Amino acid sequence: MVISKNDDVLEIRLKQLMLNHRCPEPGYDGWNCSLLCPENCQDDQCYAVNKTCLSCVAGYIGSKCIEVCETGKYGIDCQQRCSAFCHTSGICHHITGACKDGCKSGWKGAECLEVQDDGKTSTTLYVVVASLVVLVISNVVLVLYVIVLRKHRKKQKKHKTYEQTKKENVFTQDISGYDSVVSRTEENYQELATVTADR
Repeated sequence: MVISKNDDVLEIRLKQLMLNHRCPEPGYDGWNCSLLCPENCQDDQCYAVNKTCLSCVAGYIGSKCIEVCETGKYGIDCQQRCSAFCHTSGICHHITGACKDGCKSGWKGAECLEVQDDGKTSTTLYVVVASLVVLVISNVVLVLYVIVLRKHRKKQKKHKTYEQTKKENVFTQDISGYDSVVSRTEENYQELATVTADR
């Protein structure tokens, strides 16, 4: 069978006409609304002539909406994944997502997405959170202490360097004065006893 361009155009026009034509009773299609749509068509809308759905209800896929979602998936167009907390991970109802064989330990609910609180879980959680808060606060205080300590040491080091430079300058001045005294000639030198006796 050879499909021509005219056949493609005819099929497209037929689909457009079918989309614009709606039967008053859902689930039926065709010119006289006598053709029944496949069972799992979304909103009972279909092309009844070729028995294809416009879209499928949750849990089904394919042009005729007769294929069930593959294991591990559910919902509209089988786009959602079953909960990882189902007892046997990945096995859930293809429409609702409810775990077929129950939940893993510590989880509850149809889809096993709620934490099962036996009283111990919340206490343990509070202890863990409180411990983490104390640890974070301790680290912040320690970091601030180290920063202040470094600033203080840097300031002390600057002060010591200033004091040392000041002493060196005083010592140098004293030495320079000493040099001028030493360089005097001995002719001007007199004993203290001689100077007092002259008076």
